[in-house]
Amino acid sequence: MNRTSLVILSMILMMGIFLMAFLNFQKIKHRKRQLSSISIIPEFEFIKSKGGLYNRNALDKNADVTIFNYFDPDCEHCQVMMKAYGNNRIILKRVQILMITGADSISLRKFENLFAVDSLDEVVLLRDPKFTFFKLFGTISIPAFIIYKNGILYKKITGETSIKNLLN
Repeated sequence: MNRTSLVILSMILMMGIFLMAFLNFQKIKHRKRQLSSISIIPEFEFIKSKGGLYNRNALDKNADVTIFNYFDPDCEHCQVMMKAYGNNRIILKRVQILMITGADSISLRKFENLFAVDSLDEVVLLRDPKFTFFKLFGTISIPAFIIYKNGILYKKITGETSIKNLLN
């Protein structure tokens, strides 16, 4: 390889490294903006499983913890979490869990009936037909948990987890 080819190859390699660094920097900057925009519970609007809108004004003012749980009714991990909610009602006394899905209303109704969600005061089932959850919280992992303590972002968790991990 002659000297000119080495110089050109080196320049291309350097440009590639700079481009990767720039894109990585942009990604980090976007994540910081995203976290900043959800540092307190953002304005949102979803549809209740039985119809009607649900937004930030409808939140339980007595809840110390609010969990936004993005889920899919057919997801096994999400079903395990739903069972855990039912089995830990005492621990979840001052917790409000908003279970949000992009699934259709028929799938959501089946899920609601299968797990007797109506008997769980702390759980609210919501539909997100416009898929705004990602825009608000920056994730579409299933299940995903965005946890607020006293209205302030506490942590984000993706994947099945324990009730203890959600609250501690």
